[in-house]
Amino acid sequence: MMLIIFPILLSFLGRIQLSHAQQCRLLVGNNNSGTGTPGGALGSPTPTSGSTGTSSSASTAAATPTLAPFNYGKDTIRGVNLGGWFVLEPWITPSLFQNTNDTSIVDEFTLGQKLDNDTALDILQNHWETWITEDDFKAIKAAGLNHVRIPLGYWSVPMTSADTNFTTSVAPFTPGAWPYFVQALNWAKQNGLHTIVDLHGAPGSQNGFDNSGQLTSNPTWGTDQTSVSRTLDIVRVITKKVGG
Repeated sequence: MMLIIFPILLSFLGRIQLSHAQQCRLLVGNNNSGTGTPGGALGSPTPTSGSTGTSSSASTAAATPTLAPFNYGKDTIRGVNLGGWFVLEPWITPSLFQNTNDTSIVDEFTLGQKLDNDTALDILQNHWETWITEDDFKAIKAAGLNHVRIPLGYWSVPMTSADTNFTTSVAPFTPGAWPYFVQALNWAKQNGLHTIVDLHGAPGSQNGFDNSGQLTSNPTWGTDQTSVSRTLDIVRVITKKVGG
């Protein structure tokens, strides 16, 4: 297993839950394995033609400079949100929804519900590979910013029965974004950027909006202790896999 030092400020459902910034490390190895996604156990998808990165985590680590811990509370955070990448929102990517030719598909929940798995995964993988590329991280750094915020849905975090006493099913969501998320963390580090990881969608929907993954008039996260407990387990797995 290889360790890549990486500072993460973990935010939970869009709200910072730590009293101060937690400097964490990104663990790249078998511990980061995803499910049903390209790239194998390391969880690193095959780079696209627009990427200048490498699929070898060992060579990536060797070429990556150490990113010094950020002095939260003293230094100024200058960042940008990478929205619409791992949590779909129709106002950000309207064409992705329009191209399905199904007006009942209004969020990531209904995308997986209305389309067969292969079709949904093909749409999502193309989106994950092209919406944000390593060139964007380079441009963000060149613009003088020092942080990126990456929203992530709970359905993209690989969970096993060893991680939780609750269900690991995320149906009808289509999982598979985790390796691309890990690649994004590596791109950020390679370009001297710190990352705010935002668990943007929770089981049962925390707000009923499409930005939670499910547009619904009956969000249940706040009233269902099982969903809250599942979410805590998911946060623990995120910190275990990419934290310290």
